[in-house]
Amino acid sequence: LNAFYTANSSAISSAGNALASAANLDVKSIENTITTFAETSAVLMKGLDALGQLHPFVEVVAVMAFKLVITLDITRRQNNKKVLAVKIQMQDLMTILFQLRHIRDPEEKGPDGTTLKDRMSGLMESIAKDITTCGSACDVYMKKSFLAKTVKSKIYESRLAGYVMNFANDKKEIGFALKVHTALGVDAANKKLDGQDEHLKNIEGKIEALFRKLDTPREREVQKFIDDKGGAKACVDNEATLQELVLKSGESLADMDPTHSGNGDLVSAKKMLNRELAEDVDDVFKKNMKLFDRKMEMQSKQMADAISLTGEHIINVLSGGAHEKIVDADLQAIWKEQGWKGSVKARHFVLALNDYYTEKFTVFDTAVAIAESNAGSAPPSPLMSPTSPAVADPDLPAGAKPEDDRWALAYINIAHLQPILEAVDDDGTGFVSIKEANEFALSRPKGWSLLSWVAFWAAGWHASVTWYKNRIYNLLSAMMRLTQRVKAGNVQAADTYFAGPTIQRVELLLRLTCSAPGKVYDDARLTRITDAFQEMEEKKLLAELEGLAYELDDTATLRLITGPRRIERYVYPLIYRLLKRHFDIMRLACVHVLHETEFEVMSGSLATIFKAVDERTGNLEAIFKSTAINVKEHLGHFAFGMFQLAYGGHQRDPKNNTIYTFDEEDGFETDEDEDLGPDSDNDEPSTKAILARMDPNILHHKPENEPSGVYNFEKLHPPLATSADPLDGAWIGQLLVDGESFDEGAILLLLTRAGDKLSGGAESWMDLLSFAGMVDDSEGHKVVITIDWPDGYGDSEGKVEGSVPTVKKSDDASSDGSYEEVFSFIFRRTPSAVFRFRYTDAEFAKNHARARWGFAIAAMIDQVRQRRFSWPYLKKRFAERKNFIKLTKRQTIVERKLTPWTPMSSNDSTQLQTLRDALQPSDARFYHSVALFELQKVVNYGQKCDSCTHRITDVQLLMQCMDDQFRECINLCSECLDQTPTRDTFVHVRSHLLIKTFRRIHDGDLAWIVPEARRVAARVKKSLEDAKSLLSRLEEKKGSGHSKKRKAAAKLCCCCGKPVSCPFWVCIYCVEDTYICVDCDTKRLKPLPNNEDSHLLTHSLVEIFNSAPISEPLTTDSKLAELESKVLSLDSRMAALEEKLESRFTSLETVLTGIAEKLSSRSTA
Repeated sequence: LNAFYTANSSAISSAGNALASAANLDVKSIENTITTFAETSAVLMKGLDALGQLHPFVEVVAVMAFKLVITLDITRRQNNKKVLAVKIQMQDLMTILFQLRHIRDPEEKGPDGTTLKDRMSGLMESIAKDITTCGSACDVYMKKSFLAKTVKSKIYESRLAGYVMNFANDKKEIGFALKVHTALGVDAANKKLDGQDEHLKNIEGKIEALFRKLDTPREREVQKFIDDKGGAKACVDNEATLQELVLKSGESLADMDPTHSGNGDLVSAKKMLNRELAEDVDDVFKKNMKLFDRKMEMQSKQMADAISLTGEHIINVLSGGAHEKIVDADLQAIWKEQGWKGSVKARHFVLALNDYYTEKFTVFDTAVAIAESNAGSAPPSPLMSPTSPAVADPDLPAGAKPEDDRWALAYINIAHLQPILEAVDDDGTGFVSIKEANEFALSRPKGWSLLSWVAFWAAGWHASVTWYKNRIYNLLSAMMRLTQRVKAGNVQAADTYFAGPTIQRVELLLRLTCSAPGKVYDDARLTRITDAFQEMEEKKLLAELEGLAYELDDTATLRLITGPRRIERYVYPLIYRLLKRHFDIMRLACVHVLHETEFEVMSGSLATIFKAVDERTGNLEAIFKSTAINVKEHLGHFAFGMFQLAYGGHQRDPKNNTIYTFDEEDGFETDEDEDLGPDSDNDEPSTKAILARMDPNILHHKPENEPSGVYNFEKLHPPLATSADPLDGAWIGQLLVDGESFDEGAILLLLTRAGDKLSGGAESWMDLLSFAGMVDDSEGHKVVITIDWPDGYGDSEGKVEGSVPTVKKSDDASSDGSYEEVFSFIFRRTPSAVFRFRYTDAEFAKNHARARWGFAIAAMIDQVRQRRFSWPYLKKRFAERKNFIKLTKRQTIVERKLTPWTPMSSNDSTQLQTLRDALQPSDARFYHSVALFELQKVVNYGQKCDSCTHRITDVQLLMQCMDDQFRECINLCSECLDQTPTRDTFVHVRSHLLIKTFRRIHDGDLAWIVPEARRVAARVKKSLEDAKSLLSRLEEKKGSGHSKKRKAAAKLCCCCGKPVSCPFWVCIYCVEDTYICVDCDTKRLKPLPNNEDSHLLTHSLVEIFNSAPISEPLTTDSKLAELESKVLSLDSRMAALEEKLESRFTSLETVLTGIAEKLSSRSTA
């Protein structure tokens, strides 16, 4: 240990006090310290391992926590500099442990009789907790988008600075404990401690300066913009400012959502950022600890496995040739025989494998033949088999000869060259190194021969991938059906998940992966090892996913499952197992209302997998380009083509979506025990039974079948049993602007004072808030209070005068002082239940007695009615609730730009504000949550109306104006049915084909609905023409006997039974053409009893506007082409006319010349 410390003293010293000294350095020097973080950490961990052998109590707790957190951190592709600055202080803490190298015996007692182990154990546990807590907090911070980090930068940085101080304090405590133990005396130790206290203050003062030096230019620009615009809350609430903020951040709207579960629009960004501002950072850190602890457990297991593997296969690298470094005997023999050095061409490696084993089997067969030719000799021993059996067969009797694996030679040939190359050549360079050969050999399952392992990768892996491909298709198809069954409260979240980019990428992955032929399972031996490996890997994968609760929050977490191996090896089983869990969650969504983040976690886990896919594709691209290979072409057959669309970006391709159209491939049919119910064949009881089997414990959050988080303010902030200070307790008031109530309405505060510290909570119709503050009563009878609201809400300062605190709030001032927007708070001790009846200042000033009597009488009448539950009281309360919910829904629809929408009049806005002022905050908050939940149940189509530009909800109308891939089309809401907008190159006219849908149409449905709608429309239009022709012939005959034919020719509405006339609607789903007139469709009438078994109100419809044949959709290009054609035609006609006129003028000129000549001759005569 001492030798190690001496050899690495410079690295260890640089880690110590690095952060404190960094604050005095320039940015370049600071970044150099951060750049060497991984290298310094590696040195520290090696030294701490050695220290742990001397003092195990250090290794088991603090050192292990440090190693786990740092190892997980190093696996990230990108790290935040401020996070690394915190980790550098963590390094600094660990360096002081090297002072323990001077103490040889952990049981050695100090002057007070306490052993070193006993003195330090509690401290080590505390340090381990600090390290793990910090690691979890940094984990949360790293997962946030740039804007999410920036809008709450002050809070996040204060927490990071807090961890820096914790580590500095821990270091001080260790130093103090060591000084006491080494008999330097308490006085000397205390003197040293005083010096360290000064050092701590020095660090505290410098950490803020260091963070400012680590700010990027983009961070500084965005933070200044936020400050200038009045704070984060003001920026988020103003759509134009938010748009500008997003542009300045450099993030796309889609990138702002790390789960990739939103629509990638401004409304989704606003919702996400408002949620970020509202959430309590400490609560988020606390919730993440559970997942982070799971990561630490898996990281610990992975490190233990790596140590075990290294211990089992010690390689002699100091002597002998290159082949001596190969751990497998057969590979070593091949390497030696071929005379290979450090690496070999992958193609040559595979061919040499075939030659080696062919020759080995030939020698073995010859030996067997010779043995059998000797009369009376014993049969050859099983030990003479050139290879061990691929998988032990439990059905073999004891002592029987195991089957050799010569069958595997059939798969080691040119036909299977590519998958073998990919399996061994891990980095895709085209060369197999000694390291890669060893990793390939050591990665085979225990008991497998190398030949069986190669055969699996030659053909078995492809069969396994194809098996997973078929299973995933079945899951996606079942999930698409389930999106129509989920409870109304989950419909938006489920649709957003299934229509999101992650499911699109899963489908693209499946579509482009080349399938193995079904006959691969004709070989029982290959099938056996494939099934064995698949079962073994799934068991391991399930255990790891269960350990992480199926939440893959970043690629570092994913690598805890896959290790350093290629993602293509795991992508299919990972997606399959994740989707199996997601399918079960969607089944739960059919019977429970789920937490809003449940589907976001699902999308985020899939997004993490595809992030790893993109990283792998980027690496392959660089390798292929360096070898002058056509990247796109090579990716077309690499890993069976699964990475094709990960290169060069990808777009939605609904027309070719295969979820609905996929049929199971021969040899890969559904297993008998595959549970994908309920489906259309299940009746109601069996459907309920299937859904009832689902265990809600698999959810990340408890189901929200009942309202939660309402009427819980006093539970979160319980009032004190006895009031120790005049400020303690409940205060209710309003935020005023120019004497008028502001949007927040009535606000209830619960305050608790402890010395000069102030804490408490606030409740309004909007939300609950926790806050802290300061109290200054140095002016005597006046008490000045300062409330620090959560980031984004600013600070408030005011004075308590008598019993009425008035707070002047000026947090909306610009950073340069160019403007200041001032609000005022008026808070009183009035009980919240009667606050609505309290007189105004103007009423009180006019007549004190009348104001007080009026307040007392109104409050008493209300309380009596409330206690008696009188009908006037209940009727008024019901009306207020109904009106509050109705107006809140309307205002939210307008703010979110949803459809259908009705603008809020000034009277509507006044009514809503009056209710917010009058109702108790707890009631108003509950009613507000009900309104939002009602909107949560409305179908959101993820599209904007091309006429009114609002987001389409309730009903979507898809136009005939659609590109060839069904990717882009003109969309209209129900309010804009008769509008004729243009979009891109499309020009819509009212007679165009139109599809109406009452549920979100996913790409898998779109692939068949659009063609089917066109077929139905063409058929119905033709039948209309045929009916018109028949009716015209019947009219000519005008015979009464033709009335039945006339009636048969008419098309009847399935809801009212009356004949339909254009325009009308036809069902796309029903086998027999089902017609709905415009009136019945508008009223959403149910079908008549004779039609109700076939047609459902959820079926999509196609409009028949007239009987004219379906025309091709007009585009601006086609209109320009048509106009150009007309102009050219006009030019031709004008040219012809000009030529004709020219001819006539020439003829006329000839005639006139002749006449002139005749007249001239006559005059001469």
